[in-house]
Amino acid sequence: MFPDAYPEDDEASAEFRRYTQEDLRTAKSANAAVVHEWLTGARDGAFTRADEQAWLRSLTDLRLTIADRLGIVDRATADNGLDGDDGSVGLRDVYDWLGYVQEHLVVTISSR
Repeated sequence: MFPDAYPEDDEASAEFRRYTQEDLRTAKSANAAVVHEWLTGARDGAFTRADEQAWLRSLTDLRLTIADRLGIVDRATADNGLDGDDGSVGLRDVYDWLGYVQEHLVVTISSR
């Protein structure tokens, strides 16, 4: 969830992380809280633009986390089939489904 900003420079990455990680963690937690509230029924009424952005950011975070676990780093590795021997087929299905949800949210927002 917090990749190195400078993969070839550990010192610069540590410095960047020192100034940004707490704010990123706070923002990611707030976005996840919005999604959780919608999924549990704690929120109702109009789906605001802030809600839309929270959903998009949370979906992106989830997909990036799953992509890292699956070893997806680019289009070529995303398109590679999985043989299912490593137990990742279900996780790949979740990754694909989250992409589907994210795509449709973007299309809905963009069509206004």
